[in-house]
Order: sequence, then structure tokens, then C-alpha cells
Amino acid sequence: MKKSMQTQTQTQTQTLTDSLRQLDSGFRAGRFAEVEQLGQKVLQRHPKSPQVWYLLGMAVLSQGRLEDALPPFRRALEFDPRMAPALFNLGFALERLGRLDDAIDAYRRTLAVAPKLADAYNNLGNVLQKLKRHDEALAAYDQAIALMPQITHFWMNRGNALRDRERLDEAVESYRKALELEPNLINAYVSQAHTLVLLKRYEESVAVCQRAIERRPDFCDAHMGMADALRHLGRHEEAVAAYRRVAELRPDDVSIYKNIANVLHETLRNEEALATLQEALRINPGYDSAFNLMAGVLLDLGRHDEAFDVYRRGLQLDPDGLFLMHSNYLLALNYQATGAPEAGLSEARAYGKKAARKARPYVHHDNPPDPGRRLRVGLVSGDFGQHPVGYFLENVIESLDPAKLELFAYATTDRKDALNARLRRTLRNWRNARFADIDDESLSKLIRADGIDILIDLAGHTAKNRLPVFAWKPAPVQAAWLGYFATTGLEAMDYILADRWVLPPTEEGHFVERPWRLPDSYYCFSPPDMPIGVAALPALASGPITFACFNNLTKVNDRVIACWVRVLRAVPGSRLFLKSKHLGDALVAAQCIARFARHGIGVERLRLEGESPRADYLAAYNEVDIALDPFPFPGGTTSVEGLWMGVPVLTLRGDRFISHQGETILRSVGLPQWIASDEDDYVAKAAAFAGDLPALAALRAGLRDQLLASPLCDAPRFARNLEEAFRGMWRSWCERQHAD
Repeated sequence: MKKSMQTQTQTQTQTLTDSLRQLDSGFRAGRFAEVEQLGQKVLQRHPKSPQVWYLLGMAVLSQGRLEDALPPFRRALEFDPRMAPALFNLGFALERLGRLDDAIDAYRRTLAVAPKLADAYNNLGNVLQKLKRHDEALAAYDQAIALMPQITHFWMNRGNALRDRERLDEAVESYRKALELEPNLINAYVSQAHTLVLLKRYEESVAVCQRAIERRPDFCDAHMGMADALRHLGRHEEAVAAYRRVAELRPDDVSIYKNIANVLHETLRNEEALATLQEALRINPGYDSAFNLMAGVLLDLGRHDEAFDVYRRGLQLDPDGLFLMHSNYLLALNYQATGAPEAGLSEARAYGKKAARKARPYVHHDNPPDPGRRLRVGLVSGDFGQHPVGYFLENVIESLDPAKLELFAYATTDRKDALNARLRRTLRNWRNARFADIDDESLSKLIRADGIDILIDLAGHTAKNRLPVFAWKPAPVQAAWLGYFATTGLEAMDYILADRWVLPPTEEGHFVERPWRLPDSYYCFSPPDMPIGVAALPALASGPITFACFNNLTKVNDRVIACWVRVLRAVPGSRLFLKSKHLGDALVAAQCIARFARHGIGVERLRLEGESPRADYLAAYNEVDIALDPFPFPGGTTSVEGLWMGVPVLTLRGDRFISHQGETILRSVGLPQWIASDEDDYVAKAAAFAGDLPALAALRAGLRDQLLASPLCDAPRFARNLEEAFRGMWRSWCERQHAD
């Protein structure tokens, strides 16, 4: 009897061995469906065989049925908890299913039983990398490399983790090691080139891309990397040629046309940029980015009505999305010479409703409603650096009382300049709020986790804004300040910081937000830290008066030109000096000359210049007698910088927040007489001021000191006003909580 049972057991074992051999052979031959069917049959006879369950799981996994593969792997582990291949492939399936925490557990269990399995360390690193746990990922990759240093993709993955951790020099070396092991690994060249661009080592990046192209001439990513590096080097013709090569290789990829158009736009070849974008829309009529960029190019060309039409057509592609384009459209509406403020309000409300539909607003906030405690204030901006917002922010931030306010910066761009470095030192709680790195919901959660009491938007509908985050209401009090000049349209935005000049009571209906008026101007300027003196009045030496406008040319509409022509006629021999980035484009400059020629003003009375470095731009004011503000969008930073250089600015009283900008500046500095009531008064004042050179020279001589002594440059005074505003907003919220 015993012999019979032993024989039966041996027979079963042999049958199982034969079956496993057959399953393994079929699997190696890639006959996965057959292996699955055979495995099911074998399990009827051997239901407790971990090897059969494992091979069944592998057959199912190899057919791409990730979810179905999980039960066989788990059954294998029931019978053999230390089966490393089952644990490893369970982790693999879970990773592909996006169940990352479970995958980490599976890989860690794998390593507990197979501590020298390098692939498990690598895969664990991949999952940790997806979760942005970069330091842990690096440790896992280092373990994999220590076990098998000859595996190329281990070095590649390590390089990616180092790059994401912003340890860029180390990342470059890791990619270099991968290429030592496998010189034809094309993706490693591209990754290394991209990282070199981040390090601003553009020439090296070009060389790396060239080596990749030598190995594979049709490798698109290498040509793309080459184009990006050349663009940074200012080698624009070569960059365009490289992008066009990518377009040849990927003729249906319209994003390449946007890249080409961007370079052409940056180099002020706007007509060529328009033609390129039209080609993109011919290939894909629904390419929203082309509509967005095309409208921006048209604005720069002064073709406002066409730009508005393109924005409206583009927004029809996705009425519930395209927040960037919608913001750009709202910003552009501020440049139009006609149109009631109510029209902009209606369009902004539409944006706000769209943002609210996408958000899930927080209705409860755990912030302690103590009206006297130290407040946490968050600042959301992409302009923490050499930008008008940065110039108006710097001294204020340094003057705020840290005992009263703890500041948090949510930076939506990664600026690298001297002012950004100074702001980073002051704003120690610095958060990455770039859209590419954190979505609206996650940023809202981060703001709540930081315990922000008052969240301030410093961008409005300008570039790199995160206004949709405010629709989530992550902070109990939310306010807009400084970076924009109209309503955001968001019902979740509680306040707009203003003053009595930019937002009189009669115009409160232009805003969704409630006005909170500061006692002085809502501006506070940080004077340039540059040794540039104020020269004597140019007209005393040269004779003719030089009027000037250094504002963005987009602000110079036909109505403004008609008014300036009247000024030039009223002051015989006078000249107009226009300085703007767009005038660096010969075509735009010719068009500008033609606009004045239509009014009978010849080119001899015009001086047109493109942009300059800031020091040269400021020094150019030494050749200006009187600055002329455009309208309805007057200057802000340019006006104050002109005053700092001794040049008074003539502005026109407006009928909305943006058009009052010149008024708040001039009233703050004690020059209300330079505010014209209408266009006739504008011309009359220009002629009168130009006709009294001694008075103009005396004003110029003392204007910088007058500006520096005014509230406009009194950062400590402004800081106290701002602290009191924040405290008042906070008290109001606390009172509502106690009332409830």
C-alpha cells in the first residue's frame, strides 16, 4: 500500500514536472494564450503549485491583462510567500496599473527575500520617482548600480532622478556614464542635452545633440534639443532651421510650427510668425495654442480687432477650458481704446464661472479665528524677479514686520536673476507653483497645508497666473493686488487692493471683488540700485522739446497717435521719442512711421528705438524733456522710472482702474497738475509745460528727490498700511466666524 502511494506521488510529481516544463517552453516561445489555457488545466490537478500559478500569471501579464494577472500571482504567494519572481512581477503589474503604494510594498517584499535583485531596486526607484520621492528613488538606483554597474538604464534612471532633484551636474555625469556603457543610446544624448540647457551650458548641449544626430540623422528629439539650445544661444536662424527639420520628420506635429513661430515672434519677424501659425492651423484647425500665439502676434502688430477675433474663435474650441487663452483675451481687452468697462466685467465673470465649474471649493477652513495672532500670508506670482511686479514688491517685502506676518511665496515660474535671489532670501517659505509641476487641486492642498490665512494674487490675467487655484478657495481670505488692473472675475476673490484714485466709489461696479483702499497709493516703488544721474533738461541745450513714450507699443492705439500728433503740432519743432521692444522690428517701425505720416508728421520728427538693457533704458530718459502717457492703458513702471530720471509724465484722467494708473502715481508724487481732464486739456498742458523751459528745468532738477520723499517710495509707511489692510480683512473674517 505504501509503495503504491509512493508510486502515485512520484507519478504526480513527474506529471507536474512535465507540465511545468511544457508551460515554461510555451511561455519562452511566446505562446501566451496556449500557456494560459494549459495552466488552467494543470491547476485542476495541481491547485497548490506556486510555480503553475506564477506561470499562469506571467502568461496573462504578457497578454497585457494587468488586472487579471494579479490573482494568479497572489495565489502563487499564498503557497510560497518567498517566491521572488512572483513578488517582482506582482509589483510590476501594480506599477503599470498606477497602484504605486502597493507596487512599492511588492518590490520591498521582493528585496526582503532577494536582496541582490538589482532590477527590483531599479523598479522600486521608478515608482518612487513617479511619486516625486526623489531622494528615496536615488537611493534605490544607487543600490541597483552597486549590484550591476554595467546596466545602462540604471544610470539613465539615476540621471533622471538627479535632474528632477535639480542636482544637474551630477545628472549630466550619470548620463555620460550611460553613454560610456552604450555609445549608441540615443535617448541618453537627448536627456544629457536637455539637462545642459537647464545648466545654461548651451554650447555643450548643441555638441551633444550633434553627436546624437551623427548616429541617427532622423532622430527628431535630437533635432528638437538642438533647436532649443540654439534658441537660447540667440542663433535664431539655425534654431528655425533645426525646428523645420523636425517638422519635416514629423509633418503632422503642429507643435513644431508653434516653436518656429515663437522664435520668429521673439526676433520680431511677426509676419513670418503669422504665416507659420496659419500653416499650423491648416494642418490642425483645432490647435488652440496656434490661436493663442497668433492673437498675441496680432496685438504686437497693432491689429487689435483681428486679435480679439482670433481669441474668440480660439475660445470656441473648448468653452469650458483654455484658461490661459481666456486670460490673455481679458488682458488684451485692456488695450482697446473703445468699449465700456462693463463689457470687460462680463467677460471676466464668464472666466470666473468657468473656473468655479472646474474647482471644488473648500467651504470650511480650520484657521484659528483669532484677530490678533500672527498671520500667514501667501503671495502667488510668476514675477518674483526683474519684472515690474518685482520692482514694486522688493522694498515692501523687506519692510513688513515678521512678528506680524509670516510670508509664503508660491512662485509660478523659475526665475534666475539678481532680484529673484534677493526676494528668495527675504521670502524664506518658497514654494514651487509651476503648473508643469503641480496642478490646481494639489496646489490648493499645499496652500491649505501651509495654513495660509490670506492668499494674495499678484498676477491677475497676466502671464503665468494661477487664478483657477483661487476658485478652490484654499485660504479663508483671498485678495488681488499689484499685478493686474481690472477684475479677476472670480467670486472666490474677496478683495481688490486699491486706493481712492485708481478705484473711486462710482466705479466699484466694475469689480466682482470688494475694494479695500490703502490710504496712499496702492503702489510702492523700489528705486533702481544703479548709479545713473539726472542730466540737465535736453531742450536747454538742443532747443526743440523732446516728448517721449517708452511704453509697450501695444498701448499706442490710433486715438493716442491722433492726440500726440496734435501735441507735436502745438509745439513747433518738437520731436517724439518712442522706445519699445517691438520697434526693433523694422517692419513694425515702418508701420509706426506710416501711422504718423497719415497725419502729416514726417519721420524727421520721430525717433524710434527697440529695447535696451535696463541701465541703458533708464539713461535714455536723459534725452527726454516730457513723457507722454498713452491711454486708456497708461504707464506704471515706465512712468515712475521716468520720474526717477527727472522726467515728468503727462497723463489723461480715465474712467476705469487701469486708466487711473497715471493719476495715482502723479497725485502720490505731488504733481496733480500733470493730469489732463480730456484730450484737449492734454494737448494744452503739453504745450504749456513745453513753453516754460525754466520751470521744466527746475522741476527736473528736484524730481528724483521729490519722488523719493513721496509715499510712492516710502516702503516702511506702505508696509504699515499693508499690514493694517491685511489685519482688517482678517478681523472681518474672524467676526463672521464668531457670528456663525
